[in-house]
Amino acid sequence: MLIIQISWEYVLDIIGAVIAGSISIAWYASSRLTALETSMDWVKSTLIELKAAIENLNARKRTFGESSPIDLKTTGGPSRSALKLRKRQE
Repeated sequence: MLIIQISWEYVLDIIGAVIAGSISIAWYASSRLTALETSMDWVKSTLIELKAAIENLNARKRTFGESSPIDLKTTGGPSRSALKLRKRQE
């Protein structure tokens, strides 16, 4: 059987070291959380990116592109792209 005898000075040193280590870890963690709480730029940029992504998904998309010979207009006249295509064919 092994018996270890420790005097009261060593016990106080061990307890003091544990307390000091706990306080230093808590202080470091607190400073990191405070920096996180005060810096909200990352939240702002994330929300702006999210809003842009949602607007891009909901944006109206043209069925026919600019270079398409078919362009639906309310006036019924030929489009610029249709006129360009006719000139190319001639």
